[in-house]
Amino acid sequence: MTKSVKAALEVNVNDFVCFERIGGDYEWNTVLARVISIPTAQHVRVELFDRADAVPVGFAPYDNKLGQLAEQRECEDALNELAALRQQHQQLVEEEDRASESLYRAREVTQGRQAIAASMTRQKMVMLDQMRIALEQVPARSWRDLYKVSEPSEELFALGRALMIALQEDYNGSWESLQNVMRQPDFMSRLVELDCTVTPFSSIQRKKIKNELSLCLAALKTYSRSKRFKIALLKGAPLVVVLQEWLRVQVGCSEAREAEERVVDSCFAELQQQSLLLTEVNGLREMISMIEEQIIEKKQALVGSEPVELLTNEEEPVSVEGCFVQRVSNGRTVKDIIPRDSVLHVFGPKESKALSEEEGSAICVQLQPEELAMMQQAVRAANDVHDVDELEALFAAEERGEQEKRDLLQRMEELGKKDVFTEDDEEEMRQLDTFLTDVTRRHERTIWRRRCLQKAGRDKLYLEKRYKIENTLYSEMHVYFTGEKWQELLDNEEHCERLREAFQQDTSAALSMPQEMFTNLTFEGYPLKASFTTEHDRSNPKEALQAVLDRCTYPTVCAYYHSVTDETAVSMGEKNSV
Repeated sequence: MTKSVKAALEVNVNDFVCFERIGGDYEWNTVLARVISIPTAQHVRVELFDRADAVPVGFAPYDNKLGQLAEQRECEDALNELAALRQQHQQLVEEEDRASESLYRAREVTQGRQAIAASMTRQKMVMLDQMRIALEQVPARSWRDLYKVSEPSEELFALGRALMIALQEDYNGSWESLQNVMRQPDFMSRLVELDCTVTPFSSIQRKKIKNELSLCLAALKTYSRSKRFKIALLKGAPLVVVLQEWLRVQVGCSEAREAEERVVDSCFAELQQQSLLLTEVNGLREMISMIEEQIIEKKQALVGSEPVELLTNEEEPVSVEGCFVQRVSNGRTVKDIIPRDSVLHVFGPKESKALSEEEGSAICVQLQPEELAMMQQAVRAANDVHDVDELEALFAAEERGEQEKRDLLQRMEELGKKDVFTEDDEEEMRQLDTFLTDVTRRHERTIWRRRCLQKAGRDKLYLEKRYKIENTLYSEMHVYFTGEKWQELLDNEEHCERLREAFQQDTSAALSMPQEMFTNLTFEGYPLKASFTTEHDRSNPKEALQAVLDRCTYPTVCAYYHSVTDETAVSMGEKNSV
């Protein structure tokens, strides 16, 4: 799917902007907001404003007007239903707040535990990198001396067995068998590349390595382990000391990684609970959106087609059309951070005011009719783009779903035809059936959404775009000119550029096409050959276009050639036709 690229508009603090965001019902919603800060180059922080007739919790001046209209039209029942919907909306909002708070707290706890475990693993990884450096700094002479030892001490033998355990080699053999492994060309690289943060030692391996290391005595007191021990002190240390510390660090990495995996496993139940909470929150938000739509419908039913006017504190009438009210939740102004590229239109700074002098009165801003028209135009254009993008994705998903279903059914048919149906085949058949059910459900959801858009007539631009793509061809055209001095023009950059402009101008006039439809224009010397690629539809074939080009006189090109060379040139196609 090809997404439309939209440049971000210039936005400043205190500007009123119209921006868009996707809702839980897969539809794009448009919101008016005032920019209060620009935290990053790609984001802006805003205060949200709602249309006066679409404030879910109610807006006193507008509600009073609704009450008057209901009394005049004897529609008190509709007013009571509106009040009941608002009460239900408030209850759902409070439930959603509590559920969201529980979800955020649970996520913080889980993420905190995982972060601590991951931090321990990172610390061990740093120590392991330092140990690799220490290993590589050991002089080659020390390794050769290790290989030459014929009668090792018990401590050295234990260290050799620990190394074999780490490399998963046979550690129960003689010293000579251990030396044979150490003398292998890749022995050093195996030590350096061993990483227990990726593949931890098993608990049995760790226990055996610790037992062997307990038999090893520190070669020098300087390198004895203590709370102040630092790997940097190993520079110049004997090989046996470096190997002991390397093994201890690998064991520590294994324990840290295993502890991290235990934390992740223990968080599985928490993540499942969070998934249920997220489902609950999303369900509540969808119900809130539905109630808000019902509230708006009730208001519109009460108002009818008559324009509603409100009175400001100066007793000046203000039309509800274009009046936006600052969104407030639990006594606080609702603020949010939005992507900068979601802004559809910038209205600039505007004066906002309270409709009454009472404390806590709602803050409103009034858009002029021409501003409302610009806003509606921007919204319609954006929605058209979204519909085209979504339909492209839906058709592609529908095609993929059909192919998936065919492949799954084919495999199930192959299994069903087998003469011997094993237990493994039965398990695969169950898995295929489960997967087919999931694919079918997603496929039906895709078809349902596509049909919804088509039924609403929102596929018009998509069909036009698809028709244009399917009927668009790209053909290479050629035009030849007489004349012996074309190379003089082509060798001069300025002349060549002006020749290009003249040719595009003549070709555009001849074919009645914009110059943007001509690409890959090239010129070759005597006789001059002009080649280019043009975009056209199937109803206007290449042969017909070439015939038009051959009949063209190219007055601008020929006049420019004459002005530079004092010679005459004509199109060879025109010459032949004459």
